[in-house]
Amino acid sequence: MIQKEFLQGNYTNLASSDYPALIIFLIDIGGSMAKRIKGTRKTRIETVLDEYAVALQELVGRSINHMTIRPRYEIAMYAYSDIVIDFYGGVQKIDSIVDQGIPEFDLQNRKNMVFGFECVRDLLNKEIQSWTSDEKLRRPTPLVVHMTDAEISECYGNPVPIVKEIMNIEVPDGNVLVENIFFTDSIKMPTSDLKAFTGFRDGDLLGNPVGEMLFSMSSILPEPLRRWNSCRHGLNLQKGISMLFPGITHDFVNVGLADFPKS
Repeated sequence: MIQKEFLQGNYTNLASSDYPALIIFLIDIGGSMAKRIKGTRKTRIETVLDEYAVALQELVGRSINHMTIRPRYEIAMYAYSDIVIDFYGGVQKIDSIVDQGIPEFDLQNRKNMVFGFECVRDLLNKEIQSWTSDEKLRRPTPLVVHMTDAEISECYGNPVPIVKEIMNIEVPDGNVLVENIFFTDSIKMPTSDLKAFTGFRDGDLLGNPVGEMLFSMSSILPEPLRRWNSCRHGLNLQKGISMLFPGITHDFVNVGLADFPKS
């Protein structure tokens, strides 16, 4: 496997109304996302959107102060097939999107992961350049959450170089984080017990070439987030693991979606 890079920074800045955390969701809406999750009645895309709803609810909960939703998080969402859909029309404050509902997408046979990540890269550069010097110093590191089954039916190129560009974008709190939640039935899992799952690290054999590609496209989980996530869920996640989580059950996906900057 490719040695991990680009994990530089403290990753300790907290999300606040004055210094919100930017989270960009990138969702695969290729036709293969219509396949059902093993052992469930839900399709992959249904699971993605259900879990996004849960994650959004948690972010809203973190943002409430005196019965008011404070803009502690900023959200953007791109969905890609052979085109890219900007669901929120750029970056929106969390208090402005809670009434917009959960998105619905028509799945397409093709998928262009490269274009999706190019849109994410361009948005990140635009947003960070617009931050004041104070914002750059105090805002949490932006996070990109990519949810995919990576069953690419149309080849548009290699997304890895684009993702490396994203992971090399720096703010004082740390380099931009990229997380991948991989919906598949064909990945080598050391355990299906979430409490015993320690995470994927360099040298682990995933038994899936696409999974290995996603591993190379995933940041190392910063230590403050690892401790927070492990303590909150009672997990045994180890130091230096990749921000690659298998979308094999609701609980595994939920853990992956808990790596948001703290408020």
